[in-house]
Amino acid sequence: MSMRAAARPVPVLGERLYFVAFVDRPDGRRPLKVPAIIRFDADVLAALKAGGPGWQTRVNDALREWLKSHPEGR
Repeated sequence: MSMRAAARPVPVLGERLYFVAFVDRPDGRRPLKVPAIIRFDADVLAALKAGGPGWQTRVNDALREWLKSHPEGR
């Protein structure tokens, strides 16, 4: 497994630091998920979470489909 762009510190919770490593998968599958901070309206987030476990995967899938139909959005 190769390391790409090395680990980088990510400031979280004030002075504490966490390190995130970005790793390429050797078998060519999609890259590993990377953490991100995104803000949703409270009602939108509540509706997403109301769908139960897997809501983040469903959001990811919906965004991937949107990107396919909106190539100019890339």
